[in-house]
Amino acid sequence: SYDIYEKTVIHTTFLVEFTLRTTFLSTKNDLLSQISPNGQP
Repeated sequence: SYDIYEKTVIHTTFLVEFTLRTTFLSTKNDLLSQISPNGQP
């Protein structure tokens, strides 16, 4: 039904957003650690 479809879309969107955010955060942390070797921002 439409309800199941809507829940699936919301769940998929959440997973994609979570994955993108996690990837972005780890990439940003890698860049920060490369810029400052002592680990300070």
